[in-house]
Amino acid sequence: HESSLAGAQMAGALLSDCDLSLSNLSGADLNESNFAGCNLEGANLDSACLVACDLRNTSLKGVSIFASPPTAHLDLRRIRLSGATDLQLLYLQRAIMTGADLAGLSLHKCDLSYARLEGADMSRCDLSYCNLSNANLEGAVLQDALLTGACLEGTNVNKCNFSRANFEHASLLMGGVGAKDAEREWEGVLLQGATGLGARDFSNWHFVDCSFDTCDLSNTKFSSARLHRCSVEAVLLVGADFKDAHCVNTSFARSNFANATLKTAVVDGANFTNAVLTDADMRKAKMSGCVLH
Repeated sequence: HESSLAGAQMAGALLSDCDLSLSNLSGADLNESNFAGCNLEGANLDSACLVACDLRNTSLKGVSIFASPPTAHLDLRRIRLSGATDLQLLYLQRAIMTGADLAGLSLHKCDLSYARLEGADMSRCDLSYCNLSNANLEGAVLQDALLTGACLEGTNVNKCNFSRANFEHASLLMGGVGAKDAEREWEGVLLQGATGLGARDFSNWHFVDCSFDTCDLSNTKFSSARLHRCSVEAVLLVGADFKDAHCVNTSFARSNFANATLKTAVVDGANFTNAVLTDADMRKAKMSGCVLH
């Protein structure tokens, strides 16, 4: 119900399961408060302090959550939003959401560009057509996330867990033509069982300690790419292009290289145990210390 709590000092308050619809909470100190299960429809949270605030299972339809001044970065560190509804219209560009609990949220078409999401739990999130360009996702968990049509251009995904995530039609351009090497480097990224990565162009990219296990990477281009200490086990690599690639201490065990090319690739210490190499083009490939049985 409509009420004014603007500027109120409510840090640590316990208000779970309350009806706070249309309330004015602008500028309020709500750090570490518990609003779990509340009805916050139409509430004004502009410039409110929401660090470690518990908003799980709340209704946020029509909520205003802008920072003030508009150029300020919305501070939502460690906020808990899993189970909250109607988040699509929130303005989260440049928001600071490190360590946030966003598991299972629908953020379809949400603008999270330049947001800081290090260590956030975004597992099972609907991030379809979401703008994550230039966001920092380092160490975030996106298991089973839906990233269909999402923009991850210039996004830091190092140490992210994307296991079973869906990247269909997502943009992973990482700076595009002429980008610096650092903008095309993924380190410690887990992609086991992820979909929508086939027929991509990863030419000249650098993958370190990444896992692509059980992915379908058929017809994917890895020409002149570097794969160091990666796990590419039980992967479909039919027609993949590894021309001039540099693979060091990477495991391709049980992967299918049928009709793939490793022409002039440099392969050191790789494991090809039970890999299928039918009609693979390995002319002039330099292979040393590899396991081929």
